[in-house]
Amino acid sequence: MAYQIHTMSIYYMTLPIFLLLNRKWQKRCVIAIIIAGFIFRNGLQGLVGSIINNDEKTDLYFNTLAQTSTIAHTLFWSVWQIAQLAIIKYINKEKVTNERQEIIEDINWWGLTLIPFYSFNPVFTRVFRAVMLYNDVMIANDYRRKGFLIGKTGAMVVALQIGFLLVSFYAFDMARSTTDMIVFPIFANNWILK
Repeated sequence: MAYQIHTMSIYYMTLPIFLLLNRKWQKRCVIAIIIAGFIFRNGLQGLVGSIINNDEKTDLYFNTLAQTSTIAHTLFWSVWQIAQLAIIKYINKEKVTNERQEIIEDINWWGLTLIPFYSFNPVFTRVFRAVMLYNDVMIANDYRRKGFLIGKTGAMVVALQIGFLLVSFYAFDMARSTTDMIVFPIFANNWILK
């Protein structure tokens, strides 16, 4: 049973600073961080290790799990995340946006700074998975007012998001054979559902 906060959650501490920047500077920071992250890839372990101070965890993520990583994995997870930003940007472009929608887009831009970590292992997607919840709520709120007749574009966005969630569920749970440990116990051992 998980009862602790994941050590990678310390990365959220960079979010308030990122949100203080305007969109132009956010984009510049994202590009600089991605480029620097790949150029100084070998130094990331030392940097994270000095912040987290847990040699066992950093060795697991940056050495043991990184041995199974490929360029295809990195590209898949990068596209996976950029697709979410593209959907949010599309919604904000089509509608009159409010401050909450702008912040959700900013958080998606911030999430792109995780891309260099995906070259080690998709375990680092844990940080972005929390952002996905906000994306889901934003998409649902944006289209719920129109009922079932939301038009072709709205239907396409909703279908894309549902497809995105199914792919994510498969990648995180089904493909790793963790369904028996993570998903089924929610239903089998849940006293509320009994």
